[in-house]
Amino acid sequence: MSPRYVVEWSSGGVRVADPASNRVSTTLADLQGQEVLLVLGRRTAFTKPTFLPAAPEAELRKIVQLRSQEFFPLPNAQLAFDVWQTDHTGEGGRWSLVAGTSLEDLRAAIRQLEQAGARITAISVGPIGSVRLTEELGVTDAIVVQNAADGIAIDVVAAGRLQYSRVVNRDADIPSEIDRTKLVAGVGNVPIISAGDLDYREADRKTPRSALDAIGNGTAPELLLELPENRERREKLRNQQAGRQALLMVMAVLALATFAYYDREESFTVVAKQQRRNAQKIKQLNTAKKAVEADVLAVSDTEKALKRAFEPAQSASDVIRVVTSEVPTGVWLTGLSFERGRELQVRGTAKTSTGVSEFVRRLTAQKRFRDVKLVFANNGEIDKTRIVQFSVSAFPVGNLPLVEGSKRTGGIKK
Repeated sequence: MSPRYVVEWSSGGVRVADPASNRVSTTLADLQGQEVLLVLGRRTAFTKPTFLPAAPEAELRKIVQLRSQEFFPLPNAQLAFDVWQTDHTGEGGRWSLVAGTSLEDLRAAIRQLEQAGARITAISVGPIGSVRLTEELGVTDAIVVQNAADGIAIDVVAAGRLQYSRVVNRDADIPSEIDRTKLVAGVGNVPIISAGDLDYREADRKTPRSALDAIGNGTAPELLLELPENRERREKLRNQQAGRQALLMVMAVLALATFAYYDREESFTVVAKQQRRNAQKIKQLNTAKKAVEADVLAVSDTEKALKRAFEPAQSASDVIRVVTSEVPTGVWLTGLSFERGRELQVRGTAKTSTGVSEFVRRLTAQKRFRDVKLVFANNGEIDKTRIVQFSVSAFPVGNLPLVEGSKRTGGIKK
């Protein structure tokens, strides 16, 4: 049975949806004793569609951890993440959606809902709902525009799969932001769907249902986040249950063999000898079980060591994508300089100084950057039109410098 409420959470506010009635509120007052599905907002969770090798869940998580610098701007030790791997295949493997969030934000969201008396049944991310919404509407390619907890969400669905997701301020020029989103996502003219309580008249289609309604009305989301300690507890319990089942199967086989032998043999001496053999086998099995448990502990220690070892920085493509997605109307970028371990330098031209201020404000609000500064802003003219030439600097979070290796190996020190 699905939870009654779906709560979209961000540090700037919440949206509480009741999928059964399509009603939305911005308060947690009605959640006392209620089961809820927690959905993290688009500025709280990072989502990245990509091709990954087809692999079991445990191996897939190791692959994502080793390549986490391509997906997340934070170290593995500060992340909670999951992977939704679809059946669609390509040259790079299977089409997958990687999503994650900082443990600090995840714990804050859980704490706020628990203080409101809610019982969290699962945790997912907002864009999953847009994929389900297009499935409900029988659409495979669309741009879904809707209100979200942290602004106006713009989700691109291509061939039934999430292609790109972003959120803009509520006072943004939606048509311009949609055009910019198409350019970044690499899609052409696809239907625009206005979902939920957003009144966007230029949309090709309007539906009263939102992504929150779609994700909360049905089976559990395909992508689920959880705290590391909860995941470790669940995996440990699963390993213990598997070990107990294996031991019980062995014991059952031994018992059946013993009973069959007893039926065939009437000699007490032979029965006693078989009992001693069975006891010896059970002892050997217990010894083997302890060895397997020791191997499991060793693997667990190795996984923890890998998590501590890999703390990559943001990739250049992600930095450029985030910067360009925050450019307001009336501002053009003329140059961008990004080096490992150094500040990001952005140069551009704006119609007014207000546009420059808005661009700086947006970058400052981004959790992916720190120390955002306006280096200069000079007035000028182009064809008798007044313009403002500017330069902005910022430091991408986690942009650590490469450390040169020894001359003998030519590698990187670890």
